[in-house]
Amino acid sequence: MNINTKWIKMIATLIVLLFTLCLSLQIVSADDVICDGLMSLHSKYGSELESYLNDAGKDCLVARMLCDPAIGTLDFERSFVGTQQTQVALNLCPGIYGFDLRIPVYNSDRAGNIRYITLSDVVETPENCIKTDAYSTIYFPTQIRIDVNCKVSATLGEMGSSSHQKYKVSISRISPRLSPRKAQRWTQSGIGSDYSTVEIVFSPGSYSLNIHEPGAGDWGTIGLDDIVSDPPGCFGSSWINFPSQVHISQDCRIYTTLNTYLKDNHLLFWNVSINKLN
Repeated sequence: MNINTKWIKMIATLIVLLFTLCLSLQIVSADDVICDGLMSLHSKYGSELESYLNDAGKDCLVARMLCDPAIGTLDFERSFVGTQQTQVALNLCPGIYGFDLRIPVYNSDRAGNIRYITLSDVVETPENCIKTDAYSTIYFPTQIRIDVNCKVSATLGEMGSSSHQKYKVSISRISPRLSPRKAQRWTQSGIGSDYSTVEIVFSPGSYSLNIHEPGAGDWGTIGLDDIVSDPPGCFGSSWINFPSQVHISQDCRIYTTLNTYLKDNHLLFWNVSINKLN
């Protein structure tokens, strides 16, 4: 056993003793004591510490890193199969966050059956500090704006199924790109149903959202969902379908999910664009 390993175990023992003392004095919560201790260890030993942590310890460490501007943004990543239900905890500071589905790129099986990946049974402190649906659920992928320090606990898993499909998700604070795609030159195409995250910048004016392919017919919908605008409210809507028009009254950046839902033909080619009218 090397000296660093001995020191890590000794300091971990001291953290447990401190945790017990704080419980007896009822000064702070157990979670806060343990997380503070882990952060102190991580600042000294870095990634060497992570091999000693279980999932709860890693979640705690990731949460604190997300909320520490001096450390920077660290992705929360978790891999699992559809039969698993995993408890996660996050501390989210104010900012815009991407809840991304890494694997598979589109959450459907070969037959085209959509499988929803979610954080369910979401509990927030303070109440309503994070956007969820009416059933306290967050769907991957999406973007969410957090306006206050927000503690979140939830269950990560596949909704309404128990498949053996492998998944990988991540949560990270979004930083604006130096050269985002401008709306007057924006276009995107693909084949089949898809979810992809996009960032678009608008200058004041009116814009048309166009569908070039497919043509007329009852093939499904293409739209921008879960729109997060910066500054807040500059886009005026949380979703919009192609084709349509929108008027922007100020410089506006949006983070959104391009959702192409095709009913029958999952190999159908599609192409959409945004053009500035004036």
